[in-house]
Amino acid sequence: MRARGARKKEILDAVVEHILANGVANLSLRTVAAASGTRARLLIYHFGSKERLVAEAMSALRGRIQASFSEMTGGRADSPGGIMRTFWKWATQKSNAHVLRVFFEVHILALSGSGPYAGYMKESVASWGKLVEASIPPHAGRARRQALARLVVDACDGMLLDFLSTGERRRIEEALEIFAVEIDRLAMEGD
Repeated sequence: MRARGARKKEILDAVVEHILANGVANLSLRTVAAASGTRARLLIYHFGSKERLVAEAMSALRGRIQASFSEMTGGRADSPGGIMRTFWKWATQKSNAHVLRVFFEVHILALSGSGPYAGYMKESVASWGKLVEASIPPHAGRARRQALARLVVDACDGMLLDFLSTGERRRIEEALEIFAVEIDRLAMEGD
């Protein structure tokens, strides 16, 4: 018999794949249960609600992406502009479009400001912010590093949403390059 934690992780991995393939808009516990080889009542047992299941699946997916991103950068964060450029290249590959769509779908659900999706969003923004903050020199001061990191995360979100909505890669990449140069300049300044 498998341990509860191992079974939960196995279910969560299957749920992530189901969400990537189908999104969350029309998600039902029955279809997720079938896709993950379990029953709807067991999903409730493991996760408490459909919303918590989605929030945990999205956290797991973000963890995968950040681990992959860290591998891609060799664990080095060279500069906030460098992170933006590298992430943009990864995120805008055709093979990752479904990942971005799912992330923005959950972002929209989080706009209610309460519940598991809102908690997931706060955690997600903080997590990406810490990754970017590590690329900003310590002499910038903690408050400035946090503000610049938040600016990078928010700018990336906006540019990616623009790209998904319009497909105007060249125009957005020009804007990204201007922003990347300026954010690196700001990161080199002290408090």
